Amino acid sequence: MRLGLEKTEFEAQLSEEIIFEATDDANLIKQYIDLRKRIFASKPVTEKTLSLDQGIDYELETYVLVAHKGNRCLGGCLLLINYSNT
Repeated sequence: MRLGLEKTEFEAQLSEEIIFEATDDANLIKQYIDLRKRIFASKPVTEKTLSLDQGIDYELETYVLVAHKGNRCLGGCLLLINYSNT
């Protein structure tokens, strides 16, 4: 930060902490899924890799562990909870 000057928006973003949180917030889950689709869109799907949504049942109890800086999603992992009937 320069003396006597306000922080620029970029400098303010750099100084923000990265927060990790497990959440079931629908907006963050959607943002994570959109980010995941953009990241893996260029990856070829082979027999050994799953397509983006293959085998994922979003009707299960869904959480996402999100890394975010301010209101910007940096990454995370999807947690799907399926309770046993027994």
